[in-house]
Amino acid sequence: MKKNYFLFFLLALTLSLNAQNMNYSLSHIGTNANGNLEMALVATPDFTETNGNSSDMGAVVSIAGGAYLLPGNTGFVNNCVFTPPASNVCDYAIPATEWDATYLAGPSASSGNFVYQLLRTPGATNVFFDAESGTPIIMAVFQVTTGSGAPTTGSISIIDNSDALISSEPNENFLNINYPTATSGSTQDILGIVNTTPFSFAALSTSDVSLNLNEAVLSPNPTKGSFVVEGLKTAASVSVYSVNGKKILSIDNYQGESINTSNVSSGLYLVSIESEGSKEVRRLIIQ
Repeated sequence: MKKNYFLFFLLALTLSLNAQNMNYSLSHIGTNANGNLEMALVATPDFTETNGNSSDMGAVVSIAGGAYLLPGNTGFVNNCVFTPPASNVCDYAIPATEWDATYLAGPSASSGNFVYQLLRTPGATNVFFDAESGTPIIMAVFQVTTGSGAPTTGSISIIDNSDALISSEPNENFLNINYPTATSGSTQDILGIVNTTPFSFAALSTSDVSLNLNEAVLSPNPTKGSFVVEGLKTAASVSVYSVNGKKILSIDNYQGESINTSNVSSGLYLVSIESEGSKEVRRLIIQ
């Protein structure tokens, strides 16, 4: 009997090690011509496979600070502000008309935040996604507004399925894409970890500050593994921060050497550059 239990344990361990997942997160796109903030719903695979046929999917987001999503599908766009972290993302995106933003009044009343379900209409269009391990795929781009432009206070985040605000379907995060190998030929939930780290609207609204270091340029940007600060005339202090203010790395006596970001998660970051009493803030996109 002990041998049978051991074999069952090995089988379960093997299945868990071979599990193939998509991890959900948010990514900042920019501010559009209407003055609204554009955010992307991103799925990052931990496997590589071609021709995944998309089906229904959804995510629940929480917005603090008074901003909100435009109702229905009017808040979704396919024409991005500028080239996002993923290539050809606007062509890849599921049609905006197939998404819907539903305000969930119950959770909002208890949390003080605006909580929305982002839901795709199932089966409307066959959209195929090539999955490359570690490369984010943007599923939808949606607008956040205060009613008179992009928010500068508060934050936005995805709510995890274990959160008390999400009690039952369809108020949950799910992602159904049929990959012949990853899902054994069936359409099923292959969602993995949900990144619930909030995006600070104050950080997203920070513009590049030009003082005496106005020739400083981050290159390449976006980057996949490292970057350098070009245009410095003297040594500088360089620090990289997440959008919620956490310091990721810092170099006190920077003189143009390559800064390694290969171990940093993909997304938007703020790079602070200080030299001879002057300071600049640059935005960096890590793929």
